[in-house]
Amino acid sequence: FLHDCPRNLYFRVHHHLHLLTGDDWTQEVPADKFAIAVTTRSGQRFSLGDTTDFFCLQSVSKIGTYCEALKLHGTEKTHQHVGREPSGQSFNAMTLKEVPRAERSAIPHNPCINAGAIMCTSLNHPTLKESRRLAEYVTSIISCV
Repeated sequence: FLHDCPRNLYFRVHHHLHLLTGDDWTQEVPADKFAIAVTTRSGQRFSLGDTTDFFCLQSVSKIGTYCEALKLHGTEKTHQHVGREPSGQSFNAMTLKEVPRAERSAIPHNPCINAGAIMCTSLNHPTLKESRRLAEYVTSIISCV
């Protein structure tokens, strides 16, 4: 299947994604890298492509951070601090969504923009030291695999 699909070499790796090849964090990520992995609910795993290559989670980690906030605080409390609507802005835009509440004038539009991910991170284990917070996050992500 994978080898029958022509690789899409018409896109450009974004300029800030120049991390990640072994110990040389300055080397560009090759544009021809591709992998896909699927895990079923029963635990069966299937993967194809460049699945042993290292890569940076970057914005993918935003989903885990959001899920952890939902798990710890529930939907209602989490969404008092971060919205769930598309912003129409770039992922790194410095904009907030106006909210009709006396205690707060604005919140990040959603957890998938940088401001929303930062807010979700602040909700996750705020009383723990940073190293312990990271350990809790990693443990939570690993437990989903």
